[in-house]
Amino acid sequence: MTERNVTDPLRLWFERYCAIAEGTRTKWLEAQTLDSETRRELLALIAAAERAGNLDRPVGEWFLSLEQEQDDDLSCDQLIGQTIGDYRLVRQIGFGGMGAVYLGERVVGDFKQQAALKLFNRPWYSRDQTELFRRERQILASLSHANIAHLLDAGVTENNISFLVMEYVEGTTIDVHCCKAALSVVQRLKLMQQVCLAVANAHVHLVVHRDIKPSNVMVNTQGEVKLLDFGIAKLLDQDTQTLTGKGIMTFLYAAPEQRTGGRITTATDVYALGVLMHELLVGKRPDFANGNIRASQLAVKSKEHQFQSGELPAHPKQLAQVLRGDLDTILQRALEAEPARRYPTAQALAEDIERYLNGQAVLAHPPSGWYLARKFVSRHRGSVTLTALLVLGIVLSLFLALQQAARATKAAAIATAQSERAEVVRDFLIDVMGSAADDLPRDERPSAAQMAAQAQAKLSQDPNMPADVRLDLLLTFADINLTQREFAEAQQNLSQAQPLLGAVLDNSRVRWLRLDAQRLVYEGKSKEAAELLRPITPVLSARASALHADTLQTLAFAEWDLRAMDQTLALLKIAARQYHEVFGSDHLLSVQADMYVGSHYSSVQQWQRGESVLAPLLAKWRKLQLPKNAHFAATLNDYGYTLIGLGRTQEARAALEESLALRRTIFTAPHDRIANSLSALGQVELDNGNYPQSVRYRQESLEMRMANFSDAHPLVIVTRIQLGSSQIMLGELALAEKTLGDADLNCQAQDFEHPYCALLPQMQTRLLIEQQQLAKAEAMAQKGLALSRSLHGAESPELARPYLNLALVYTALGDEPEAMSALNEAMARADETGAAAQKQRVLKMMVLDTFKRDSEILRESEAILALQPVPVTDPHDLAKLWIVRIEALRRIKKMEDLPAARAALAKIDAPYLQANWVARREQALQAR
Repeated sequence: MTERNVTDPLRLWFERYCAIAEGTRTKWLEAQTLDSETRRELLALIAAAERAGNLDRPVGEWFLSLEQEQDDDLSCDQLIGQTIGDYRLVRQIGFGGMGAVYLGERVVGDFKQQAALKLFNRPWYSRDQTELFRRERQILASLSHANIAHLLDAGVTENNISFLVMEYVEGTTIDVHCCKAALSVVQRLKLMQQVCLAVANAHVHLVVHRDIKPSNVMVNTQGEVKLLDFGIAKLLDQDTQTLTGKGIMTFLYAAPEQRTGGRITTATDVYALGVLMHELLVGKRPDFANGNIRASQLAVKSKEHQFQSGELPAHPKQLAQVLRGDLDTILQRALEAEPARRYPTAQALAEDIERYLNGQAVLAHPPSGWYLARKFVSRHRGSVTLTALLVLGIVLSLFLALQQAARATKAAAIATAQSERAEVVRDFLIDVMGSAADDLPRDERPSAAQMAAQAQAKLSQDPNMPADVRLDLLLTFADINLTQREFAEAQQNLSQAQPLLGAVLDNSRVRWLRLDAQRLVYEGKSKEAAELLRPITPVLSARASALHADTLQTLAFAEWDLRAMDQTLALLKIAARQYHEVFGSDHLLSVQADMYVGSHYSSVQQWQRGESVLAPLLAKWRKLQLPKNAHFAATLNDYGYTLIGLGRTQEARAALEESLALRRTIFTAPHDRIANSLSALGQVELDNGNYPQSVRYRQESLEMRMANFSDAHPLVIVTRIQLGSSQIMLGELALAEKTLGDADLNCQAQDFEHPYCALLPQMQTRLLIEQQQLAKAEAMAQKGLALSRSLHGAESPELARPYLNLALVYTALGDEPEAMSALNEAMARADETGAAAQKQRVLKMMVLDTFKRDSEILRESEAILALQPVPVTDPHDLAKLWIVRIEALRRIKKMEDLPAARAALAKIDAPYLQANWVARREQALQAR
């Protein structure tokens, strides 16, 4: 029987058959159109399911028999705290069809001990289950192996509950352990050896486990395997014709003979071991549905993120190479559909794994003289190599003698060329540097930027400059131009350099591609930049170098701009790993690369994870006394944004002010890096309610970005949206309408698409609410929701804000059902951490207050205030929270709580209590 015949389609036919009434099954089956092979196997499956015996009865019938014989129900919660034997039940740690497993603590004797207690999971208590427990106790008592969880005790309580007391294994399942520890191929194979030897020990005692799967194989804290759960195991000497039932097994790990009711032997466990080994090495079970695909073929189709997460033991391409050959052969033999063609025992499988690890020929491989010779060479590489070298030395000595003269001539030519190149560069630099001679007055000496401009002019006027030197200088000048945000000059240098590039992808071409992509990112053309670098990503990832790492980071920034967040993080991690490999962990470039990873976490609002990465790196930077350069300033800025997200605005202000001060010393205004710090400080002041200062910071940021970029540049658009937000809060609604209108014109420009434009309708909705244009506000809120849904997906946390805007619109319209529906959608997607989440909760209470849902207001406010420290750091928001709470207390007549609430409100240092929204609120209260 082939593996194709025992996969899910056959099981589906069987389930359809079982769903037919018993009296009409035969007639129904005859009417079905099936090929002869499928019909034969289905009939065998039906016959196996109808055989008598506890383990061979259909699962539904078995469960029904348990229900008919059940005792009074004793739930899991009732069992916790009870004493079974010498142990008190602490908590449930597992559950299966034949029983539940609890963590127990020994209460008898002078020593402490934890154990796993397996007992009936009532109400499925029956004579059938008692028999299963009796057999499992007999099996466990017969086994004694370091990698098998051993039996400590067994018995029956006064309430007639059978129980087993087994060794408690503290650890994780083998698949989770391999993933979390990111184990290599060799390490995973050594774990599989332990599993095989444990199963082999059971086989020696004539026990077939029959349910080997990841959840039944634990790895303890010492890294040792423990085989668990012999609940459906079978003693071969009791029944040499054992047949397994369809219900009591794990279908995806079951051997073909298990699935179809065939004869169970030790080869049945070998098949399950093969499936487990395949899953640990390839990250998935074998794919027999599409043909007998080798493990190496599946590995090469895997995704790179599976390796980065630890699911795979190596990069997909590297893993495919490792699996190709012996490991493919070992897995194929273990997974043979016919039992006779598999390894005869688990011991044999363990021994073949050992042979592979030792570089020996594996028994699964067909005998071959070439194969044995190759294995011999791999095991005795040193001695074979030495012998080969002695032989080759004699042959090559003559050849080398003949080549020596030619090599000497070539080396001399290379040395001459390098010398001439060095002289050209030297003369060029001496000529340029001569303009900085110290005989000039200080105020007339050129700056570094002026010297760079003079060098570029000289280069363009020198027709005799060698092509390779000209190419290097043009790329260097383009790099300087980009740093100074001189985009036109950078493009000019890159255009002049392009004809000088060779046809191959050498360092010069990679450098040119990186600089051109960097230029495109700066100009807001991230899609073009990504298309430029994506084709060479495999080359960049294959070999570590500073140039490759830098280019991968440039691609990461383009992907981030396109909101491809998973690709961004993967690229940043690869780049960081390359820097560490080339320079070590304490090098400036390595620390900078790690900082990019931390900043990415913050950019996707994973504030706590971002803070946990960035704070230690900033401390490391200071400790190592690395130069406080532009990257350090950028990380300080990102760290400030992270602290804003965590609601720690005072700490954020300190970091952002330090970043701004440092950037002003590095760059000359107007510069985008300075504008970036100003925007961030504008957010701090907005969160603290200092709206005039927030407007000033963001106005200055916008002016700088307009001076650096085109009017429709994404950074200009997002700064306009930010400025409009501050203007709305300050009450400058006419100015906000103009600012947001300019951003809208940019976003409506032909062929312009950018994720920032999805933010615009959300801010326009707020403006329309303030202007009391509620019909337009509803339409705008719906537009913002649709844009966010198309960009981020229907369940993304990014949809929390547009749904909240919609709730505010319906609140203003007095539509309570729609407002509450939108509010629930917003809160279902809201991040539960960070300052933004708390602002959303405060806004939620404002909506609840409008509709006088007082009990919900008190519950929400108490939940926020119970957190320590209170995460609402914005005095304005904190004032709103207390005012809404006071109104709720008034309405439900809880007058005894009002003094404390008023006292808390009085302590808030918030001059914003007199802001427009408070005045409007008081008028509304008086009008009720």
